[in-house]
Amino acid sequence: HVRTVVVFDRTAWHAAGCPDDRSPFQEKIPLPLAVLPGLEDMAPKERARTMRKLVREGEDEIRDERRREGRKLLGRRRVLAADPKSRPLHSKKSPRPLCHAATREAREEHRRQYAEFVALYRVASDRFRAGDFAVVFPAGSFPPWYRGKAG
Repeated sequence: HVRTVVVFDRTAWHAAGCPDDRSPFQEKIPLPLAVLPGLEDMAPKERARTMRKLVREGEDEIRDERRREGRKLLGRRRVLAADPKSRPLHSKKSPRPLCHAATREAREEHRRQYAEFVALYRVASDRFRAGDFAVVFPAGSFPPWYRGKAG
């Protein structure tokens, strides 16, 4: 199955000064849909039934987990009644994580690689500011601003 969706090029629209007519910045593109692995041999109705069952089981599991933890569920009616443009009256504030990772090992690996990246960048930056304009910066970075003439 292929569906057609409309995508909006916000960057080009902004570059053009945000004109009222947005149609030149919209494009219809095909979105191919694929059957999930393991469900290919099922008839469409059986596949739909299986998907509904899996979703219900997932909802039940989350509901039970939240009840065990003493956390409230918003519920379908309250979700649908909520104003999508509103903000919560109170929200928890916490520092943004350096990365989202599934395991402690993955977070530690990210920290290690980032520390290495920063160390390499600082060395390259110091050399650049000292006049070595041929220095190679780590991938994904660029030279700092420099007042003098480079190159």
